[in-house]
Amino acid sequence: MQSPPSSVISGHSRHDWRAIFVAILAIGVDAVMVMRASPSLAQDRPTLTSAQAHAQAAAGSLVIVDIRAPREWASSGVASNARLVTMYQPRARFAEKIKALQASDRRVALICAGGVRSRQMQAVLARAGVSGVVDIRDGMLGGLRGRGWIKSGLPTRRYSPRAGN
Repeated sequence: MQSPPSSVISGHSRHDWRAIFVAILAIGVDAVMVMRASPSLAQDRPTLTSAQAHAQAAAGSLVIVDIRAPREWASSGVASNARLVTMYQPRARFAEKIKALQASDRRVALICAGGVRSRQMQAVLARAGVSGVVDIRDGMLGGLRGRGWIKSGLPTRRYSPRAGN
C-alpha cells in the first residue's frame, strides 16, 4: 500500500490551504475597512469601565442600571448603587423605564454580566429613540472587555426580591 503524496493533507493540497488562508485574511481586512469607514460608531455608543461608572455614580452624575435577570442578581449580587431593570420584558416597557431614569439630569449606564447584553440593549434603545445611554463594557463579572465590577473590588449588595430592590 502506497502512502499519499506529502503535498496532500486531509484531502486538500497546500495550494487549497493557501487559498483558504488568503480568503480568511481578506474577510478580516474588509471588516477593518468597514470599521474605519464609520468613525462615528464609537461616538454613538459611549462606554465606561466599571470603575469609571462607579466613580461617576458616586459623584452623582450617573445612574447605573443592572439589566440582567433576577436569578443573576441573586447569584452574584448587584452594584451597590444600581437600579434594577431587567431587559427580559417587553422592549417598549424597558425603553419607558430607561427614559424615566433619564428624566433626571444624570446619564444612564447599563451593566450586565460581561458587557455583551448591555451593548446590545444600548443599540436597541438607540433605535427606539432613547439616546445617550452608556454601556459599562466590562459588566459585573468581567470578560474580554475588562475586569468587571466584582473583580475590581467595587461595592456590591445582595439582591432580595422581597426587599423591592
